[in-house]
Amino acid sequence: MLIVDETRSYAQIVGTPVAPSIDRLIGRYALATDDFALFHPGRPSHIALTSGSNHGVTADRRSPSAGNEIAVTNIADRIAASGRTGYGCCT
Repeated sequence: MLIVDETRSYAQIVGTPVAPSIDRLIGRYALATDDFALFHPGRPSHIALTSGSNHGVTADRRSPSAGNEIAVTNIADRIAASGRTGYGCCT
């Protein structure tokens, strides 16, 4: 499981009453705190996070018609190919 919150700081989430489920997950599994985006704005970093590379995307274009559609294997593809389910993304 990977949870990324790029809109709030560590201090706003961890150890506060706003996200008790996050604290439980941290206590049971792990917490990485020294990770940084490759690009700003975030879309190229999101692509790299899920597929291993930004695949040449360096801008935060919003739609596939704007040139952001890429046909590469990503983590969701690998999970599905393994026969597992339960992956998703929320914004």
